[in-house]
Amino acid sequence: MRILVVNNNVIYENDAGLFVFKETGKFLVQILEEGHEVLVFQFRMRFENTDFLVDYNINNRGFKIITVKREKSELSAYLKAFILAIQTIRRSDFIYLFYPGNICIILAVICIILNKPYGFYVRGQKGIISIISKLLYKRAKVIFTISPSFTMSIRKILNNVETIRPMMEASENDILYNRAYNKKLNYELLYVGRIEKEKGIYELLQAIRELIEQGMKNFRVNIVGDGIDAVTVREMVKKYKLNQFFLFHGTITDFKELSLYYKKADLFILPTYHEGFPRVLYEAMIFGVPIITTFVGGIAYLMKDEFNCYRIEPKDAQSIKVKIYEAIINYENTAELARNATKTIIDYLADKKDSHAARLVKAIGNK
Repeated sequence: MRILVVNNNVIYENDAGLFVFKETGKFLVQILEEGHEVLVFQFRMRFENTDFLVDYNINNRGFKIITVKREKSELSAYLKAFILAIQTIRRSDFIYLFYPGNICIILAVICIILNKPYGFYVRGQKGIISIISKLLYKRAKVIFTISPSFTMSIRKILNNVETIRPMMEASENDILYNRAYNKKLNYELLYVGRIEKEKGIYELLQAIRELIEQGMKNFRVNIVGDGIDAVTVREMVKKYKLNQFFLFHGTITDFKELSLYYKKADLFILPTYHEGFPRVLYEAMIFGVPIITTFVGGIAYLMKDEFNCYRIEPKDAQSIKVKIYEAIINYENTAELARNATKTIIDYLADKKDSHAARLVKAIGNK
């Protein structure tokens, strides 16, 4: 079977090749290994240094890649994509769309017009129960989601929807079942993600600054990642003389190296404004790191305030400050939340043994 996969992110292009997120690339290869032909259709964007975790070169992997260059004129780019999409969809037996995203909406409509079977991988909250989404779901052959809360919402429209195993390198084999939690003189805080406004990085910086001004200095923050606001954040750290409290480690794509940061962290902080269900929370639970997080998107389905994490409010530096203080001062209670988070991830993964690719191929085979 010829399966067309359309991601709602761009493919990054430089002289070395075409790059996607590592787990997305592995997903494509796994479909090939299941015995199917794979076509990839996406916008591409020139980028000299690949974005956060976008380090998987998909050239020469065995699948056909069809791309449309991102241009200043979105209308021109979408027109080219529309024409190419019709041709590509005609040649495909099944179309799998990462959702939401404008290009995926357009392609789903084309599938309906051409009477081609399609499915969705729903990984973001924005617009997932809009009128157009509901109409497209009704015609889909199968839908997978990253969050049980997304699954429950969509199941009201289409019964054939399920939550799949997270697309991440960490697994049950990495779970730290008996991690030790001890009070310390100094604590290691960890943030992993893109350094940009939407991730709450400025509120985190403000919260740390206020804690230090109020005399709490028994911690430092490890920032793993990069992004459009990285230079500005570094300059602010320098301006406010916080260098000794922040360590910037840049992008880390090697899983073994990244896992070391989780293992030495005493607190994990995610002040994001919006998410589906972020991979980093799964990783933090797997490695037993106590979590401080917002409850946006699908986060609230698994994360429970004062049970397996501390809840903070989006765009609220004061909320972050209070919870960091509480977590460190009452670290025995914080440790209990982390133990509960370990139980949460064990239970969550228990019935999700198959990979994303395996589930998709199995679902298509039943059609």
